[in-house]
Amino acid sequence: MPLRLADLRYAARLLSRAPGFTVAAVTTLALGIGVNPAIFSIVNKMLFRPLPVRAPEQIVTLSTVDDHVQFPHGMSYVDFLDHRAQLDVFDDLLAYTFAAVKLSTDDGGERMFVTAVSGNYFSGPRGARAASLSAAGFAGRKCAASASTRPTTSTTKMCG
Repeated sequence: MPLRLADLRYAARLLSRAPGFTVAAVTTLALGIGVNPAIFSIVNKMLFRPLPVRAPEQIVTLSTVDDHVQFPHGMSYVDFLDHRAQLDVFDDLLAYTFAAVKLSTDDGGERMFVTAVSGNYFSGPRGARAASLSAAGFAGRKCAASASTRPTTSTTKMCG
């Protein structure tokens, strides 16, 4: 059945009688149509596409499980060094952790969220991170592999 001009006029007349409903319906449709591609893009990139590395099936995550904690969590730096010193299953290990720090400047301070990484993070297991992240775009200097052998308290070091 073809849509006639009279049908469109009737629909417009009904919608103009209830402006609140019209605004709610149009807003709901606009949000649904606009958010749907955005969510699909995120889900597609994170779940469906393969990782941008040479051998994604060989990348694994090591974590610690304790009796009193119900979910896996990160390991200590000393455990990381022990695992790295006894590599017999893996080609290499890299480490990262998230932290909140305060950056002090002449104008005061600013709270920032940073990622502390081991020295081989961007060139790590078969270049896994280097293939997915371009280290050239980061400020600072690249860390040598020896930089990850002991933690530092320097607040001016920026590795990238």
